Amino acid sequence: MADFGLLRRLGWLALLALPAFAGSNDPVIPCPSVAPAPRADGNPGDPAWRAIAPHRLLGVDHVHPRYRADWTGDDDLSASLRVARSGEDLYLLLEVRDDRIVHEASRSWWVGDSVELFLRTDLESGESGERYSNDDYQIILMPFYPPQRWGVCQRGPDVPYSHGGLRGLEVAHTVVEGGYVLEARIPLWQFRLRPDAKGLIGFDIALNDVDDPAATAQQSYLTLSGRFDLHLLPANFARLAVGTWQPPSPAPPPSTARLADWISVALGLLAVVLLAFLARRLVRRIARRTRVGAATVALGFVLVAALCGFAPAIASAVDARAARGRFAAEVDEAVALS
Repeated sequence: MADFGLLRRLGWLALLALPAFAGSNDPVIPCPSVAPAPRADGNPGDPAWRAIAPHRLLGVDHVHPRYRADWTGDDDLSASLRVARSGEDLYLLLEVRDDRIVHEASRSWWVGDSVELFLRTDLESGESGERYSNDDYQIILMPFYPPQRWGVCQRGPDVPYSHGGLRGLEVAHTVVEGGYVLEARIPLWQFRLRPDAKGLIGFDIALNDVDDPAATAQQSYLTLSGRFDLHLLPANFARLAVGTWQPPSPAPPPSTARLADWISVALGLLAVVLLAFLARRLVRRIARRTRVGAATVALGFVLVAALCGFAPAIASAVDARAARGRFAAEVDEAVALS
């Protein structure tokens, strides 16, 4: 006799896995370029957004099958999404309908009202997308989570729950009647973007919803693509049309900066020569009184003069090393405060 319960479970798993094999039917989200750029301040009225058509996360087809029985409709959880690019920054605007806003500080990042951003930044590699590589990101934007506003939940096999090497993300929100507005700026220069031949990268959005502060898991979960298991299968992501992308190359130092460096070196050498010339008689006197060779005393004066002449360069190098240490601490702080 057939085990219909087993058949139903197998059918449900097949439904979740099916999108991974439907690469030719990937939903494509346009990403128009705008100027001037919108301000990531949680204000949906910015002129940059007016000409961009929204993408809707509406209806039961966007709800994970596990949560469909508890999802009570679009007022419970739904959203519209606008995406734009300005220069090397990606901008997101989500207008979320949510009948109750909850995110307790003691809960996990996703156990609260939050947004998950999925990026698959390298579609030229030919990877299957059956597991996360270092070019695949699950970033959680948490407007109501007291400890921090964003974090990288996954990036490859070994970057859980940190900043994932990213910095400079901005997340802002405003609470409105029946929900909230979230706006985010993601600097793209720090990703190794390698779009495919059509100018596409992997992209998706998911919404987490919790209505009960005592809950220890999500109570609703919607995705933009209507695909699921995004935290396991980057192949299930939709696509974002970023167009051709040239990674930013480091700008050469300004010519004025290079000239200043050479002037500093020349002045240092000149100071050494002048001090050595002026100190000839003093070197002889010190050598006679201390019974130390004149050459040794002269070498000491040269070393002191060199230190004086090159003190600015030495101080700059020491300060640069200290700045690198401060920067590492500021990255961690920025994750909590942005």
